Amino acid sequence: GVENVEVIESQPEITEIVDEETKLLPEIESPKPEEATPILDEATSVDIKTMTVIEGGKKKVTKKNTIKTVKDGVENVEVIESQPEITEIVDEETKPLPEIESL
Repeated sequence: GVENVEVIESQPEITEIVDEETKLLPEIESPKPEEATPILDEATSVDIKTMTVIEGGKKKVTKKNTIKTVKDGVENVEVIESQPEITEIVDEETKPLPEIESL
């Protein structure tokens, strides 16, 4: 048998080399941490409750923050209730996908 070999030479791809010099970043002076002074006899706790109510096609979300601060044995309770966020529920019907016939 006769073997026929054909050689196809592609054009060389010419790209430009840009000399990128690595520059050192200037050193940033990090701020020294302040001395931590312990606050005695004070504790704060935050309790966040999210309530969701669904009523007649509307969803109402209310957030209630209860902040308790105890200082020198005296308890202070602050309750912050956010404005209810009311959104309408759009009824999205789930439709099954059509069966795909295999080839």
